[in-house]
Formats: sequence, C-alpha cells, structure tokens
Amino acid sequence: MRIIMLTRHEQAAQVLPSASFLDSEVLCLSPVPSSYAAVEDADVVLVDATGDLTRARALCQLLSGPMDCPPILLVLQDGGAAVVQADWGASDFVLTGAAPAELSARLRLLRSRE
Repeated sequence: MRIIMLTRHEQAAQVLPSASFLDSEVLCLSPVPSSYAAVEDADVVLVDATGDLTRARALCQLLSGPMDCPPILLVLQDGGAAVVQADWGASDFVLTGAAPAELSARLRLLRSRE
C-alpha cells in the first residue's frame, strides 16, 4: 500500500506512533503546494491535523475537492474529533493514540473504497 502523510514532521511515528508498526512505509511530505502532485500516486493520504485544525481543514477540502485525491485519513488529537465535520472532505479520521490494529484496519478499509 502506498501511504503519504502530509505533515511538518520527518517521520509518521512522530505524529501517529502506531504508524511505525505498519507493513507499508509512510512517506512524509510537507503540506505545501509542491507536494500535492505526489498524492495522486498514493492509495491513502494521511493529513496531520494535530497542530492547526484550520489549516488541516483547508488542506482536506483542497485535496478532496478540486484535486480529487485518494481517500484522506485525518490524524487528530483527542480534542480535534469534536470539531471535524463532513464538509472537511476527509474519508475517515484516526486519533494519535490509536492502536496499530485499528490504524491498519482503517487504512485497509479506505483502500478498498478507492
């Protein structure tokens, strides 16, 4: 599975510790326009929403709207789940404390919807 995470961190495990247990490598790219073309080659795109929820929402809306990218899995801290709405454009969300089995299952389900 090809997984891309749009984040300011260098490693996915810095945002989502259970990502280190995935069978697939997670390629981390900065959430800047020059990285957006790479998401077309992914099976699933993870968007790091642990810092700035407003920017994460705008990024999800851009990727799911005009860009028509693969399914988006939003990565949130506990409090962030209270504000996420359908109009964000994310296909699903996962909390940073999710167990490896949960993360893997969510990724498999998203990939099968593609």
